[in-house]
Amino acid sequence: GKTYYLQQRLSGTAAPVFDTAAHVDYPASITFDLETAAPIVDAILTYEVDQLTCAPERVDVPVVPQDGRVTWTWEMAQASPPPGTWIWYAWTLTDADGNKWTTERERVQLVDQRFAWQSESIGRIMLHWYAGDNDFAEALLEAADDTLSRLENEIGILLDGSVNLYVYETPKQLMEGMLYSYDPLGGIAFNTHQTALVSGAPDDVGAAKQVITHELAHLVIAQYGRTCTRAERLVWLDEGLAQYAQSAQTKSDALEENPVESLRTLSDTFPGDASGVRMAYRQSYSVVDWLLQEYGAEKMQALLIAIAEGTEADTAVQQIYGRDLDQLDAAWLAAQGFDAIDAIETTPRTQDQPVVEPSPNVESQPTTIVWRVSAVLLLLLALLLFGRYWINRRRR
Repeated sequence: GKTYYLQQRLSGTAAPVFDTAAHVDYPASITFDLETAAPIVDAILTYEVDQLTCAPERVDVPVVPQDGRVTWTWEMAQASPPPGTWIWYAWTLTDADGNKWTTERERVQLVDQRFAWQSESIGRIMLHWYAGDNDFAEALLEAADDTLSRLENEIGILLDGSVNLYVYETPKQLMEGMLYSYDPLGGIAFNTHQTALVSGAPDDVGAAKQVITHELAHLVIAQYGRTCTRAERLVWLDEGLAQYAQSAQTKSDALEENPVESLRTLSDTFPGDASGVRMAYRQSYSVVDWLLQEYGAEKMQALLIAIAEGTEADTAVQQIYGRDLDQLDAAWLAAQGFDAIDAIETTPRTQDQPVVEPSPNVESQPTTIVWRVSAVLLLLLALLLFGRYWINRRRR
């Protein structure tokens, strides 16, 4: 915290003293405190999350002073930014005579204090880790740097700005740092924060490198052609490019059976079961690889920019590849020797919340939503049958 000896905006009284502080309990909350001997009757806390936005997203929170202290807690249960994020804040205070003061703008950083973090960098990539030695960190940094080189040399996509990569030893430890996540995660990219969280154990460097390159690719792809348009997000395109960026992608990951989902379906979401997820990742990689081999990197760049600018998917694909999404899907299937898939219309996912994506390297893929809904339905059915049985018994 800080102590302020402020010059009053209006003449007539002596400048009061303010003691301010911000206490982080990551990922649950931040508590902002201010203490003063001045007779404050009104207080407004203004805070802002430091991230890539098209306009400042400041939040003003009226707070009632009590006995010279003003305190407010931001509960982050459903909107916790990633570790490393800076939060800017300031107080505006008013006394009984209408005099106003505003504290200097301060900032506090969100830190996952469960672990003793170390940091190392290469170029514009900053790696943070706590498990493993420097050799482990250097191996991950080298893999990340190779990813940037492949994206630049083969697709023409460059990193704009710097990125932070946080490496958790296990998916469980990563998940426990995210209050709105219930499934084991291999990694998640926070695009507007230029930050990715990944799970990677020192005793399995190969798997850790795959996850970190995958999530780094998401960050680079997201910032390419970024605009202020709330653009449609094509999941198959994002995931296919991230898979393509992984240097260890081999022919063993190629599709060996006919896909069951159309590109139109995979534009919105991936299946909820483990085998469906693995198939979707492989299919997405195959489509991206085919597009790059068949049409070249410049058209892929044009597609990414068109989507980022808000062009509807069918229109963008038609303008760049000369066919709509279904026709492109059919051409790719034919090139791979697969049977055609009927296009399935889907409802686009809302863009209001960041997308949490499991990594293809984590075997525990299936989302729990499907079985949770099934369990609830079975429970309701059991209650209904029991109720009918009880009513019939009472009638007898």
